[in-house]
Amino acid sequence: MSTPEAALVIQSREELAELLTEACEIEHNLMCCYLFAAWSLKTAEDGLGGAQLAAVERWRSSIVNVAIDEMAHLVNANNLLVALGGPAHLRRPNFPIPRGYHPADIVVELHPFDQSTIDHFVFLERPEGVDHPDGEAFSHSVRYQRVFSPRPCCRRRRTTARLVTCIVRCVQASNACWRSWGRKRFSLATHRCSSAPTW
Repeated sequence: MSTPEAALVIQSREELAELLTEACEIEHNLMCCYLFAAWSLKTAEDGLGGAQLAAVERWRSSIVNVAIDEMAHLVNANNLLVALGGPAHLRRPNFPIPRGYHPADIVVELHPFDQSTIDHFVFLERPEGVDHPDGEAFSHSVRYQRVFSPRPCCRRRRTTARLVTCIVRCVQASNACWRSWGRKRFSLATHRCSSAPTW
């Protein structure tokens, strides 16, 4: 288990929208990585046949299914953005994506399918609080950390799971504020609770 990350506080609708926008870009980019790896696998045209071809097709199908999951995550994040009154976010940087563009330890690069790529996918999708080494081809020789952000919630996260957990808890807390305090204490226009949730 890794050391716990510092608590994140989302105090406004704008901070939640910023995190959702970042989530959209990460999901969109990871979807591209999964599809690239899936279509780099050999086919019958490359001389595979019999049991080998069947195994490789199973692998391709599994990876494409994960890419489809990333598409669903992209849709969910955009639905939340639109529900907050913002526009859908389907932009993303072109590959190669510079290191440090995404938070902390998230390296997003297109690589063909191999053991290092599998390790990288496991590293990216690991649950919050779980240590797993990244793939050998995905260097972390330089550590990037956001030293300044106007919003403290957006400075540093080690895993995509941390980002998702933060967003889910904020949405749940917002719903709880709405139910328990009513319209006088919770304004959808500013999306602020009288006591900001911390996680």
